[in-house]
This record gives sequence, structure tokens and C-alpha cells, in this order.
Amino acid sequence: RLGADADNFYFAISFTVSHHHAELALRLTGALWRAMEIKGFYRQASERLRMVLRMPEAETFPLLRAKVLSGLSTLAYRECDLDTADAASRQSLDIAKELNDQASIATALTDMGNVASMKGDYEEALRLYSRSLELERLRGHQRGIAVALCNTGSVARHLGKLAYARERLEESLERFLSEGNMREAAFPLNILGEVACFQRYYRKGLHFGERSYQIREEMGDRKGMAESLRTISRARVGMKDFDAAHSVLSRSGALVLEIGDQRGMAECLEHFARSKVVRNDFENAVILIALADRLRSKIHAPLSPADSSERTQILKKVQRSLTSAQYREAWELGQSLVFAQALNFT
Repeated sequence: RLGADADNFYFAISFTVSHHHAELALRLTGALWRAMEIKGFYRQASERLRMVLRMPEAETFPLLRAKVLSGLSTLAYRECDLDTADAASRQSLDIAKELNDQASIATALTDMGNVASMKGDYEEALRLYSRSLELERLRGHQRGIAVALCNTGSVARHLGKLAYARERLEESLERFLSEGNMREAAFPLNILGEVACFQRYYRKGLHFGERSYQIREEMGDRKGMAESLRTISRARVGMKDFDAAHSVLSRSGALVLEIGDQRGMAECLEHFARSKVVRNDFENAVILIALADRLRSKIHAPLSPADSSERTQILKKVQRSLTSAQYREAWELGQSLVFAQALNFT
């Protein structure tokens, strides 16, 4: 319902800014940015948050300002603008520390962990998420504990520590479900699906991915839907159900293109490439990996250790099957494409 009234809210925010109602502007943006994030309105929401934060009067309300800075950090992270995400999260942390607001400190640490994770600094991300978890446990804040558990589980999955990841994710899921928080339950569900696939429990991975997708589809969470579809495709490829894998990946590709999710584009291409290699279509696999590599370089989001290890095994198989000239030609073609063009090679 909030998403349907987005234009009215944007107008209201502009009105409060033009009439110098700083507190109301901060409250509106602080309350609304999450809904806009879920709907994939990253750019539109970011513009409003920046506009409000530029108000000189906003300095008078530091705790509200910290909340809006956290929103800007998350939206910038979604857009792969890591410089803005990092700067906003650090400003939010400085305010929270000055006010000794433990809830805001925990949130800022999570925001900083998100940036570190996307940059590939998983040890730093784990440190930040773990510190946030400590604070949330001290506060006894159930949602905060569940979020931090999910984040530490996600990092463990990327580091290849699958048993530890599953333990953290299962506890996170249990806490979200006990609170009736279905939207955020979709996060550990989806990552549990990835973990199951890495352990070659493909039917279990499919189950988790589909449960996650159902929740996100009901919410209209386009980015989340695209992520869950990629997990479903990983499971389908593992089960050798290639037509179904291609179908769900194509839907994921359409969603990430629609919302401009560049990291999601790279991940889609990597999933398509994995399916190509399993079916011995090596040249198209190289084309897709090459563009994914260029997209990751552009947004400074390297592969995680677990995914990098998987990529290495894929490329070894490809290089045994193609001549150097074939490999180089396919790589150069892939690097020259844009995402929409690359879908023709899937």
C-alpha cells in the first residue's frame, strides 16, 4: 500500500523540505525508505533522503538524522555506490556513539558490514556483524539478533564455512518466524537454499529457495524475488532440470534489469554460465563469465572465496575444452556486451 502511494509521499517530503519542516522531513524519510527499498525504488528514495539530509535544520535532530543516514547507506549499497554507503554508515555511527544509542550503533555496524561484505572483505564484515550481534543480544532485541545471525551466516557461506553458516541461519530463521516476521525470514531461507546446494542437497535447496520466493513475491520485493530465483536455478541445475533452471533465471534476469541491480546481473550471468558448462556449451559460458567479470570490476564487488573456488573449477573445465584462440575470442566478445545483449547467449 505504501508503494502504491510513492508519488504522494515524494511530494510530501518535497513539501516539508521547501517549508523547512526538518523534523517531519526526517521522520517521513526515516519511516518510508525501507518500503521504497523493498519495491526497488532505490534511486528515487535516495534522492529524497539526500535532499532531507542537506537541510541545515536537520542537524538539530541527530538521532533522526542517524536513522536517515542508515537508510541512505542501505539504498546506496543496493545501487552498488559503496563510497556513499560507507560514508553514510560511518556518519550514522559517529552520531550514535555520541548519543550512546546502542540500537543505532548496532544498525550502523550492520550497514558497515554490508559494505565490507560487498567489497569482499569478509573477515571485516564478520567482525562488524558479530559486534552488532553482541549489542543486540545485550539489548535483548529479537529482530536485531535475527538480522545479525543471518548476516554472520551469510558471510560464513561466502567463506565456505557451511556447517557454521547453516547453524547461524537456522537460528535466525527460527527467531524471525517466532516473531511472525515473514519478510525477513525470506533472507535466511534463501541463503539456507544456497548452503544446501553447495552441499549437493539440491531438493532441500529447491525447497528453501521456493519458500523464500513465495514470501518475496507476496511482498512485491523484486530484488529479493530475483535472488530467490537464482537459488532455485542453482538447485534445478544440480537436479539436471535445465529447462526449468533457464526459465527461472530468465525471470531473475528480467527483474534485475528492471531495477538496475548490477550485482544481480553479474550473478545471473554466472548462474547461466554454470548451466552452460554442465551442458558442455563452453564458448557461451565464457562469454557470460566475461561480462559478469566486467560488471563486478565496475562495481568493485569481487567474488567471494566460495564462489571464486567454484569459478576456478568451471574455468579449468572450459580451458581444457577450448583452444586458446576460442577462449580469447569468447572472452573478448563477452567483455564488449551489455547485460541485455548477453541474454541472447543464455
